[in-house]
Amino acid sequence: MQFRTQLFAATVLAMTWQLSGIAANAQTPSPPRDQSPTTGLAQPSEKIPDHKLDAAAAILQRVAKLQEDFHQQMERVAEQAKEQAEKAITEQGLSVEEYTSILETAQKDPDVREKLLARIPPPQGGDDKSAPRDQNK
Repeated sequence: MQFRTQLFAATVLAMTWQLSGIAANAQTPSPPRDQSPTTGLAQPSEKIPDHKLDAAAAILQRVAKLQEDFHQQMERVAEQAKEQAEKAITEQGLSVEEYTSILETAQKDPDVREKLLARIPPPQGGDDKSAPRDQNK
C-alpha cells in the first residue's frame, strides 16, 4: 500500500514538473502574435475566454503548490530512508564509514565483491522464478 502511495506521488510529481514547464514558458517572451511559436508561419489569433484563463491560472497555482508539497514529502521520505539505512548498518556492528569503505572496496576488487555477494542470502518466499527447479519432482 505504501509503495502504491509513493508511486502515485512520484507520478503526480512528474506530471507537475512537466506542467510547471508551461508556467515557466508563460513568463518567457512569446513570438509575435501573427507567427506560430514552432514554425514562424502566420496563424489566426485565438480569443480565449476570460473564465478559461482564470481556470488555467488557478490550475497553475494549484499545480505549483502540489509540486512544492510533494517535493517536501519526498525529502522527508529520503531522510527517513537514510535514517533507516544508518540504523540497519549500526545494528550489524558497523559504522557508516566502515560500510561505505567495504562497498567501495567491493566495487574495485572482484574477489571482495564475490565474497560479499556470496554472503547475501537468497530472497525468502519462494516466488523467485529465476531459481532452478528440482528436476526430480
